[in-house]
Parts: sequence; C-alpha cells; structure tokens
Amino acid sequence: DLAFIDKLNAEGYARPTIGDLVRLGEHGVSMNFLNEMDSFGYRFKSVDDLIRLRDHGVDGAYLRGLATLGYKNITADDAVRARDHGVDAGFISGLQKFGYAGVSLDELVRLRDHGVDGRNECHPTRRRTLGSATGIRPRSCERRTGCAAGPGPLRARFYFAVR
Repeated sequence: DLAFIDKLNAEGYARPTIGDLVRLGEHGVSMNFLNEMDSFGYRFKSVDDLIRLRDHGVDGAYLRGLATLGYKNITADDAVRARDHGVDAGFISGLQKFGYAGVSLDELVRLRDHGVDGRNECHPTRRRTLGSATGIRPRSCERRTGCAAGPGPLRARFYFAVR
C-alpha cells in the first residue's frame, strides 16, 4: 500500500525495502498501528523497532496508559522491557495509590521482578515490606489501611503481596 509507505516516510523512517514491507506485514504493523504511535508522538529509530513493539504487545492503549501516569516519550527498548516484565498502567497506579509516585521505569521493573504486584493484599504468610524487597521507599507515609490478616492497621504502601 503506497499510503503506508508514504506514512513511514512522513514519520522519518528510512525507506523500507521490499523485505522490510513483507516483515512489517507479517508482524502486524499496519497503518492503524502507525497512526496509534503517531497519535502519542512516538517516532522510533527503525522499522525493526516497530516490529519489536508489535511482537511484544506494545500498542497505543499500552502507551496511553503509561502516558496518563506520567511515563511519556519512552524508548522502544524501555517500552518492550516494561511490557515484558508486567509493568502496566494498573501496576503503576496501584503503586502511586500507596505513595510511590515518580518511580523510574527501571525501578518499576525491579519491583515487578521482586514479586510486588501493586495491590493492597495482606496475606500473613506472603507479606513482605516493599523496602526490604527492593530498597525503594515511598514518597508519602501518611496513608494507612486495615488488614484482616494481622492485628491493627498496616502501612499499606509498605506491604504488597508477593507472587
């Protein structure tokens, strides 16, 4: 489709070869996908980046979710890494709810890798403090919540379920 090639050229991608066009089509990189990326201002380095994003499930909805929570203009590598490690808008908003705002993508990946799921679940045998798991501390220490699993209120943003 010539419109697809024109769109790639207009967005600053190198002129695709026939092989590139075949690979883009095989991996589901369509005009719709390009328009989604463009609507968020994303321009990646190469068509290989577009293919990698599509293969790893990074789409407009995923990037929109990250952008609404303050994670804008991230690289293709960062988007793929975050997606592969389960860092999504639900995870980030769960952490932000407990005072962990402005955490870097690297820290978010580290939290996920240490079993933090971002929900306020209190399970007596699976509970562990976020700080002891990762060394990352909350920005705010005022919010408290009760927990049926233990006596008295727990500081919610310090306790997360461990997968």
